[in-house]
Amino acid sequence: MKRMIWNWVISSIALWLGASILSPDVNITTPPWYNVCWVAALLGLTNVVVSIITALIKLLTLPVNILTLGCFGFFLSLVMNGVALYFVSTSLAPKVFHISTFSMGLALAVLMSIFSGILTVILPFKGDNS
Repeated sequence: MKRMIWNWVISSIALWLGASILSPDVNITTPPWYNVCWVAALLGLTNVVVSIITALIKLLTLPVNILTLGCFGFFLSLVMNGVALYFVSTSLAPKVFHISTFSMGLALAVLMSIFSGILTVILPFKGDNS
């Protein structure tokens, strides 16, 4: 439970940092800390469904993934995270979180993964695995 909350905090910070960098094209309404936490929770729930779909697509495209030495799997994960971000911004929370184009969703997905990786290294979780 503690790890899930910790991952939610890291995702919220990564979303806020990514939206700050892409601020003209990605907009989170004020107060940002409340809306960022809410949108990060929605993204987490959406990514559960997206990860199931991504796993099925990766299974079907396994020969292509082997031929490209895993690069296709990275690209597929990037596209599916961009789809999840764009879906949340247009369908689930359009008044709170807005992404202008799908390419900005992809850019935000890249920035969020970079910031999440950095934050996970800088702020390691010291609790139990429950």
